[in-house]
Order: sequence, then C-alpha cells, then structure tokens
Amino acid sequence: MKTHLLVTLFVVLIALAPLSYPAPLQTHNGFTPLYALMNVPSARSSIGALPLLMAMLLTRLAIAPDVAWKIVEALALLAGTLGMFALARRLYDEAAATIAATLYALLPYPLMTLYIRGDIGESVFLGLLPWVIYVGVRLAELRTRRRLVVASCLCGLLAAVLWRLCVPLAPDPSQAQAYLFQIFSARWDYGSRGDWLDAVPLQLGIVPVGLSVLALVLHPTRDAIVLGVIALACILLSIAPFSSWWNWSALLNEPWQLLGVAGLCACLLSASLVAREPQLQSLPALAAIVLLSVLAIYAHLEPRGYDYTPTKPPVARFSDEAYLVDAQAPPLRAGTTVTVTLLWQDLGTFSDDYTVFVHVVDAQQKIWTQRDKPPANGTRPTSSWQRGELLRDEYALTIPNDAPPNLRIEVGLYRSRDGLRMATTNGDDRVLIAP
Repeated sequence: MKTHLLVTLFVVLIALAPLSYPAPLQTHNGFTPLYALMNVPSARSSIGALPLLMAMLLTRLAIAPDVAWKIVEALALLAGTLGMFALARRLYDEAAATIAATLYALLPYPLMTLYIRGDIGESVFLGLLPWVIYVGVRLAELRTRRRLVVASCLCGLLAAVLWRLCVPLAPDPSQAQAYLFQIFSARWDYGSRGDWLDAVPLQLGIVPVGLSVLALVLHPTRDAIVLGVIALACILLSIAPFSSWWNWSALLNEPWQLLGVAGLCACLLSASLVAREPQLQSLPALAAIVLLSVLAIYAHLEPRGYDYTPTKPPVARFSDEAYLVDAQAPPLRAGTTVTVTLLWQDLGTFSDDYTVFVHVVDAQQKIWTQRDKPPANGTRPTSSWQRGELLRDEYALTIPNDAPPNLRIEVGLYRSRDGLRMATTNGDDRVLIAP
C-alpha cells in the first residue's frame, strides 16, 4: 500500500505546484476571496461558509490571507485525491485505487475550477465529495435493502448540505451555455467573455474517458453501468439544448457544474477496468497510465499570477463588473499637473464599453479639472477586459492656478453610448478619493 500511496501523493504534488507561485493566482474570482477575509460584505457573500471558516482559522495563526487561501485549496485537492484512493480501494484494490486517485487529482474540470475560475468553494466540495460517497459505501456494505436505501438517502443529503455550505447560490445565465464540443475539446484558455466562443474549458480528460469506455465495453457489470448512466446524465444535463430543459438555477450556478460528478464517475469506472484486467495491474501498465495522465494535463499547470497583493479592502466595487482596487494620487495643489493612477480588476463580462471619469472637485462638488476617456487611453475598452485581470490606468490632470485648497478626486464609470453611470455596491454613482 505504501508504494501506491506514495505514487498518488507524488501526482498530487504535481497538481499542487501552481499554488507555490509567490503571489495570488489570477482567476475569474480575482481578489474576492482576499476581500472576504477583510470583511467586505459583497465579497463574503460570494464565498461559501465552510471554505471561509477554514481560511479565517488559518489567518488567526498569523498566516497571510493569500497563503491561507492557497492552503485551503491545497487541502481540498489533497482531500479529494486521498478520498478517491480510499473509496476505490474499498471498492476494488490498491492498483485500481492508485489509478482512480491519480485521475481525480488531474481531472481537467477540478483543475479549471481551481486555477481558472478560482471557485474555492466548489474545489472544497469536490475534495470532500469522495469521502461522502465513502461513508455511503461503508453503510451500504451491510447489504440489506433497507440499509441500502438509508445509505443512499444519507449520502445524497450529506452531499446537498456540503454543496450549500461550500457554494453560495448565485445562478449566472451568462455562463450557462455549454456545448458538447467543449467536453472533448483540446482547447484550454482563460475563458474571459462568458460565451461559447471564449468559454471556460470543460474537458473530462482523454484518459478517464478512454478508460471508462473500455470498462463499459469489456466489463459491463451492474455497477459499471450505473456509473456510466450517472456520468452520461450529468454530461447531457450540462450542455445545450438539454440544459435548458430543467431548472438548474434552483440548485447550481451553472449547469455544467455537474461535470464534477461526471468526472468522479469516470475515475471510478477507470478503476473498475484496472481491477478486472490483471495485465493493467502490472507495474509498467500502471506507470504508463499515470504518466499518460500527467502528460495529458501538464501543459495546463502553468501558474498565472498577479504582481500585486492587496493589503486593504477595495476602494469600491462597481456593480458585479469591476473592483476599483486602488487609487493613487499626489497632493493636489493649484497650478500643478498630477497623475492619478487607478487599479481596476474585472469581475464580470462587460456587455458595453464604459468611459472612466476622473474629476478634481472642491467641497461644494465644483469640478475644477477633469479627464473622461476609455481605460488605458482607449487601448483597453471595458468590453475587452478579461475576468480577474488587473489593469493599471493613468490620468494626467492640470489643476488651474485659482483652484481652492482641500481638493478631492471623483472617480466613476459611465456608459459611452448614453452616459448612464454605473453604481457601486453602496448605491453611489461615483467614488470620492482624498489624495
């Protein structure tokens, strides 16, 4: 058992390698988890209670917030791998458990959830789900029909409670449309715009899919067929047009979140093939499967990080579209030219282009000078922003000689086509900044 477990832990180490990046990783969630630990209400509501509690406990041990979240993510991936190892070992044997755990550690969907979407809550859920099923399997081993029903119901109830503790319900129709080609596509990109032309990668993985098909063809046992039916149902309910035929928004934020369950079933199906094919249990065969699994995902483990770590709450959050992470300006004096530096982070998918306005105002809100222009001198319109991206934006302002003292800066966004201002989460249509 030690050898099989060591191989599994080595594979987990490869999957965890991006977390060693010495700064926060760039994900669709951006700095939201960090702001949640800073008690920003809109950020806290976006993070599940269980992962938030875990991170808060770590910060009380004097661990930096960004490191605390990385530890939570690492524990989630490690727990999922070890849980799959324990589950498959209980169902089959150690060789099968090694393959199941390896595939689960390297499944494209959980890695995308962790390293692209940055959904820590769903990562924690996928890490604990194998243990929930393990409990159900142990109860079902009693082999009475009544016990089987009770075990199945308990397992489903635990999974539902765990899901709600980890993932706040916030359906996102803009991310709902997924298509069959995405399940088998080789494309792996950042998925910034939220439509099918630039969507997040939703692969199940060539190795688990291939082994699952072989398991169903060569050994169509009752258990294998049940796993195959569950996986197929999850896939079909995740993609168009089937995803529009059921009320997924009552349970999920996107219908394709069911792919996490489909991937788990594929790992168990792969394990069942290894358990029933003696030639696959030899050391060369196991090594080949593990190596192929690593090579299939290795190119997607390149970390994408920030060069900035927030140490204070954001200046403002504009709707669900963007954070004004920071705003810097020198003292405002009459007769001088100053440069105001804004740091934006995209959170949503801008459907329109917005103009940034930077006004220098006095106590009576009189504007003494201003600059209104699209971000980055018009080179980065908001419709081109990528989710989680940090954008530095500078504005040079010349203050008139007769301007009064105690000037402040007023910053906001308005829609270019009609001038409608975007409100902050506080209901304001601008943010006042004192240099």
